[in-house]
Amino acid sequence: MKRQWWLVGAGVVAIVAAIALFPSPDTGGAVDGPTATERKPRKPGEPIVRPGAEKVRREFDPATALGPHPAAAEAMRAMNTPEAVYAGRLTGPLAMTRRAIVLAERPELTPLADESLTLMNDLRALRRDPTAGDFPILEERIKGWVAKVRASPAMELKEAVDAVDRIDAYLVEYHTNPQLPQLPANLPGPPPPEALAAQEAARAAAAARDEADAPAAGGE
Repeated sequence: MKRQWWLVGAGVVAIVAAIALFPSPDTGGAVDGPTATERKPRKPGEPIVRPGAEKVRREFDPATALGPHPAAAEAMRAMNTPEAVYAGRLTGPLAMTRRAIVLAERPELTPLADESLTLMNDLRALRRDPTAGDFPILEERIKGWVAKVRASPAMELKEAVDAVDRIDAYLVEYHTNPQLPQLPANLPGPPPPEALAAQEAARAAAAARDEADAPAAGGE
């Protein structure tokens, strides 16, 4: 029994000695800033500020803000032409008509649904790249498709009626008063002609390399 108490006492002495002799960690100097009692509660929507940091508010100025990359700016201009914009807008009512036909499960209307899908794919390609097609030719194809829809039992479907009416309205708007999105005020100007010429030369060189590598790749 005495031996057990002796072991307990030795353990207590060892713990006290370890605490007394163990060096305190160096946590650096005092941090400038308000203490916990000096901090004010943060209001809803107010940004979180680190202690000692200066609160800086910057007002957004579109005239001095950095704009997009010149290549992206050129793509934005190309996609903001009436042909590209209305190619994107006409895709919606075509998709609505196709959806109404598919949901109605009318086999006699399936060719119209298939043709609308082809028109949508061509419109999307023209929206992404305005040089990928001829909008007047595509417009005539759309008008012919609309005439087929109006002469078909698809006119029994309200969604299809609303869609073809919207197509007609978009085409009238395109020819009379096209509504285009407003481009950013800080959009960089178009690149100089020499830059465009260098870009075209680089594309032609890359295409020539690809064409030269194609037979070797096919032979492997």
